[in-house]
Amino acid sequence: MQRISLIPYSCGSGAKNQSCRDAPGYLRRLGLAEALKSDELEARWLDDIEVKGKNLDDISNVVQHCFNLKNQVQDVLKSGGFPITIGGDHSMAIGTWAGVADSLHTRRKLGLIWIDAHMDSHTSETSHSSNVHGMPISYLLGYGNDVLTDITLGKPVIVPYQLCLIGVRSFEAEEAALLDKLGAKVFMMDEVRARGLNNVMLEAVKIASAHTAGFGISIDVDGFDPADAPGTGTTEAGGILKNEFIEAVQSSLSGYKESLLALEIAEYNHHLDKDNITAYLIKDIVAAILRCC
Repeated sequence: MQRISLIPYSCGSGAKNQSCRDAPGYLRRLGLAEALKSDELEARWLDDIEVKGKNLDDISNVVQHCFNLKNQVQDVLKSGGFPITIGGDHSMAIGTWAGVADSLHTRRKLGLIWIDAHMDSHTSETSHSSNVHGMPISYLLGYGNDVLTDITLGKPVIVPYQLCLIGVRSFEAEEAALLDKLGAKVFMMDEVRARGLNNVMLEAVKIASAHTAGFGISIDVDGFDPADAPGTGTTEAGGILKNEFIEAVQSSLSGYKESLLALEIAEYNHHLDKDNITAYLIKDIVAAILRCC
């Protein structure tokens, strides 16, 4: 039986609208773990770790939560389980994928598929907003010069040619220039529409799994069209549709059971949701990924 651990990241300090910190608790009360259970799969929530101290500034809050997340991910992988981190804003990716990378007992690297309307690849020097949820990819690639680099031990967690971004349709020139310089693969939403999500996902899985110890999937719910995912603080029109994603997952992940190492869900804000549409999207796409792997 596959053991799934849902790990809460109850932090929104990396974003302008911090209400996404309530998402793990809401999804827990809504019965996400129970909805994922089956004869072949056991799902349980891990306890939310209380961050020490009061009146923490935003960066300190992100650092403490990411360290906690990193340690929990490592513990789950060491025990043979499958971690699904649930946020919270996308600064969580620094903790999630640092934890996965540190758990790899091999020289082979970690591949990563990043579903998002945005590039999330600013550095602290290029960011227009100074919000950390717009920077996690740059930290994962080894860029950064503040306390957040302690989480990744000051080294790259992933290499750019094993990173694929899918669904991008809103970005700034500086982050696009960084990804282009480093050689990361970016599938803009126009390309997804022209080629079909199924073909894009197939190529992304091949890139992320080639010559790696395995790969992860990080999903920002704003990667989806607002009709299917209204519950996020940064909606962008013209996104991925729920049904096409589930179909693409079923095709592209088949045969990669041992290669998918972890899953991440970020930026859900139930305060902005409509009739739990986004909550059910999360349940359905997570269930679809687990059925394939």
